[in-house]
Amino acid sequence: MGLLSGCSLAISDAFALLCIKFGYSPAQVLLVKSLAMMAIMIPLLIYKRIDILKLKRKDTVLNIVKSICENAGDIFFYYGMDAIGMGDATSIAAGSMPIFSPLFACIFIQEKCRFHDCIGLVINVAGIILISQPEFIFGNGTNPSSSIGYVYSILAGLFLSTGTVCSRAMSNELSLIVVIFYNGVLGTVLTLILVVPTSNHRMYSLILDYPITIPYIVGMVIWFLAYLYSFNRALQVQSAGKTSILLNISLIVSFLADVIVFHKHVVNGEIIGATLIIFSSIVVFLVTCYETKQNKNEETTLILKPQQHSTGLDKKP
Repeated sequence: MGLLSGCSLAISDAFALLCIKFGYSPAQVLLVKSLAMMAIMIPLLIYKRIDILKLKRKDTVLNIVKSICENAGDIFFYYGMDAIGMGDATSIAAGSMPIFSPLFACIFIQEKCRFHDCIGLVINVAGIILISQPEFIFGNGTNPSSSIGYVYSILAGLFLSTGTVCSRAMSNELSLIVVIFYNGVLGTVLTLILVVPTSNHRMYSLILDYPITIPYIVGMVIWFLAYLYSFNRALQVQSAGKTSILLNISLIVSFLADVIVFHKHVVNGEIIGATLIIFSSIVVFLVTCYETKQNKNEETTLILKPQQHSTGLDKKP
């Protein structure tokens, strides 16, 4: 689910960036996604007979904070994509999440940070430095629009990490329908405030002028729904740090989209940095598989021991 969420997010973001290139503002794009999430989830809430007014107070507060942070992170991320390209923005945002998420998880929900998690964090930091190439390290002048794009991307990682920890702290029995519904409601409220002052064109005029954006919007919504479900499902069964690192698989799709769809020239430093971040994802994936196998073996041993005692199988001949 962690890997699936990364691929789904990158495909959705590619469609979103295509819309932004046609003149849509990030607030307009996010407003469409939020309205779609509400429209899809309301019938499911009715069908499942879920009363959102009867949720635990803790889950309600966490959903509100999570939705505000994630939607704010999405807005910063879209501005970052527009300024520095999809591959770089994804690398910075997704690469900073494994830094902020374990830190916040340790502070607020007392999740443990193990040695291999720290190794993944260091690799991610190295990858981010190679991609962004800050002037105080490399000594080269940076385009002001690129600098603000890097800042937007880091802020996106910060806000998305906060939402990740909120999702991790929710009750395990909480339906993901509720989580996605809150994301749509708070996203709609936030973007309705921002859409007028940040948009140069009315959405209906853009749709009439560029009907090709209709399938882009549909694809963006479908893949974003797949991301929300798979990412929050992964957080129900896995730590925030591991899930954030596995999300980095989105870098592969993002850089492919940069080269194939947006015809962006990718330099060696960006490729090396992205490779380091992807390498950390592979390490975490292998470690997670090993830990899962060990836990299953331990559980099997604990189950078999009482059975052996009761049947006398453990007695020596």
